[in-house]
Amino acid sequence: MRKKIYGFGFLMFVSFAAHASLNTQAIPFLTDVGYSSSQRGIIMASHALVAMIGQFYVGYLADKHQTIKKLVIYATITLIGFSMITYLYDAENFLLHLFLMSNTLALVRMVGNLLETWLVEVDGLYPYFGTVRSFASLGWAVASLVAGQVVLRYGYASLMWVSVVMNLLVVLASIYLEDANKVSEESISFTDIKLLFKNKQYVILILAYTTTWIVYNADNVSVTDYILSIGGTEGDVGIKWFVQALSELPLMFFSGYFLRKLKGKRMMIYGSIFLGLRFFLYAVYPSLNAVYIVSLLQMISFPFLLVSQKELFLIESPVYLRSSGQMVSVAFSGGLAAIISPVIAGYLGELLPIRSIVMGLGIFMVVPIIIILFYKPSSNIT
Repeated sequence: MRKKIYGFGFLMFVSFAAHASLNTQAIPFLTDVGYSSSQRGIIMASHALVAMIGQFYVGYLADKHQTIKKLVIYATITLIGFSMITYLYDAENFLLHLFLMSNTLALVRMVGNLLETWLVEVDGLYPYFGTVRSFASLGWAVASLVAGQVVLRYGYASLMWVSVVMNLLVVLASIYLEDANKVSEESISFTDIKLLFKNKQYVILILAYTTTWIVYNADNVSVTDYILSIGGTEGDVGIKWFVQALSELPLMFFSGYFLRKLKGKRMMIYGSIFLGLRFFLYAVYPSLNAVYIVSLLQMISFPFLLVSQKELFLIESPVYLRSSGQMVSVAFSGGLAAIISPVIAGYLGELLPIRSIVMGLGIFMVVPIIIILFYKPSSNIT
């Protein structure tokens, strides 16, 4: 088991490092090219729409063809191609960047969620999900810090080549790791996904986590704009992501313990409270040092939200639809939420002070907390 943990830990580290290199600098790149707040919002929303559709489909493919490993490899190779073209073309051409960046960031999201689903379904690895996932947080933290400095010194093209090398490592590592344990005699069709929505508790979870991730996704748009508005640079954006991702490690590593003690529903509530508090405090203390300090609240919000989501949706999904159950959940919470978030943030950014937007996002977190109170787990263990 130790060999399995370290093998998948390495895969998570290099993959999320590659993803952070592209994702955390997407908004600064688009800003540098010359796009407005609303144009950037449209691009970010478009990538979320592509990801949402893709997550529905790859979840179905994983259950139908009994594999996650092959999908990760194919999607990563495709990501390499799109990322190369996206970051090498730095002339202002909105429609072209809409297509290129949408697909690049959508593939980042899809591969990341496939990898997390892979961890859930590998034989014997689920109890160590938080431990293995902590390697991803470490990779994101390191790459976030390095990415900002690479851009400042060498430009976005150099950053792209760094991500290409790491994504090639993802492909190689995936080849040597075991696939998900997906033994089912059920014949799966795409229409079987509707069975998930016949479960009232599954739908409540969709609503709760979607509204939560609407706020979380604004971190990549509104908080980035906020940092730039108070005098920060691409390097400062990278530092913020570094602090944030590094702070996740302790509770992510011990998330299994907290899941047993608090159960999924309470973990979700606590994670939502600290996410809202983080955004609210960003607005209260408008300085770069304060942003770095407040970002430490990520240590509770993200691990609790991620682990509780995997656990609760796993319980509410039929065994033969586990991949679909996980990927449909992130299609809404990560996809639909990411469509709504940048569009609202982008247009509000042209109407209201960015500080007011960030504070409003923090206050909005009362909504998912209220929704989750109506959730009644299907099993006593959560």
